[in-house]
Amino acid sequence: MEEHDIYVMRECVRAWMHHIRALDADIRDAERRIRTIRERAEGVAGVSFDDITSGGQGCSTADMVVQLVDLEREWSELVRANHAEVAAAKRMCSAGFLGRRAMWLHEVDGLTWNAVGDEIGYSAKQACRIADGGVRELYPMIPEQFKSGLFPDAVTM
Repeated sequence: MEEHDIYVMRECVRAWMHHIRALDADIRDAERRIRTIRERAEGVAGVSFDDITSGGQGCSTADMVVQLVDLEREWSELVRANHAEVAAAKRMCSAGFLGRRAMWLHEVDGLTWNAVGDEIGYSAKQACRIADGGVRELYPMIPEQFKSGLFPDAVTM
């Protein structure tokens, strides 16, 4: 079985990981915005969103409730659409797969290679080498769109 060049595989895996990071960030951003609106509303109006039973709290409170409902709907849709993909990616790159985990720590969590090395118990240089092993493992597992989109000639083996 012919293996693609490590540079090609690395860029494809990085593109996939950046996609996963963006999906996860969208979910966390919606959660943050929900928390912000809840805190602002509870602080300003003394409203508790745990048991909303009636209106009449004033226009700004009503606007906050509408914003909150919209954001919670957005969050729910994001989770429904993306949670399974993010969770599967996290499992693929869990601590039991050292090379994949090293790549995840660098690309998704944004750690420097020094920090990755510290996390997995190796030098930064060795962490890079280990991550390349993870790239070789992940490349056949990632969706085709992240291979053919970047490098049209890099088809699945």
